Amino acid sequence: MKIFKIFTIILSILLFSTQFTFALERTEPVDLYLVIDKSISMEETNSFDAMKDWICNKFLKRCVTMDDFITLFIFYGESKVIFSETIKTPEDLDNLIALIQEQKADGPFTDIGSVLDNAKKRLDLTPSSRMRVTLLFTDLIQEASYSSKYAGTYYDFADKYLSSDRIIYHEGNQTQGIGSWYEIAVRTASDQNVADLAKKIYNNIVASGNSRIYSVQ
Repeated sequence: MKIFKIFTIILSILLFSTQFTFALERTEPVDLYLVIDKSISMEETNSFDAMKDWICNKFLKRCVTMDDFITLFIFYGESKVIFSETIKTPEDLDNLIALIQEQKADGPFTDIGSVLDNAKKRLDLTPSSRMRVTLLFTDLIQEASYSSKYAGTYYDFADKYLSSDRIIYHEGNQTQGIGSWYEIAVRTASDQNVADLAKKIYNNIVASGNSRIYSVQ
């Protein structure tokens, strides 16, 4: 029973606690896909600048390590990749942060479903043996154009991508007029792949005795 409980905890961490994973003292690089909403609604709710500040200063500066491979999507009614590089030097990370900071929330429509489809296609076409994490940053206001398959819908893409993923609500500050937004870890591995990884972590813990494990290969 104790072994089962430990395995369940590990599996939960892998599926729903990306922040915990990145907070560890990692010795193995990861593939990180960032998906940032820059639609007009982010400006209308005054949440875009607060979100950018959190991504750059509280996440990237603290959690990214050298040799992490980072792909950055920006989206509104359309989506595109504006950065896809391995972080080799502190200057590379500074360039990524500067690129995020210069973005403006000025895009018409918001097609969350389509950008997640595009991100999944890119992952499928980019084989990797490393841990891969996809993080979506958005106000979750879906306003796709009529030409999108997600036009007029919310639950189609929500059921497809968000029903079992980790969603963290970042509350704004009403007195300062700052809006709220969401940080969502979108599942990118199959259930079996996650289960295999959890089993590998557990086996490493058992083999290590009392020492702490920081990396999984």
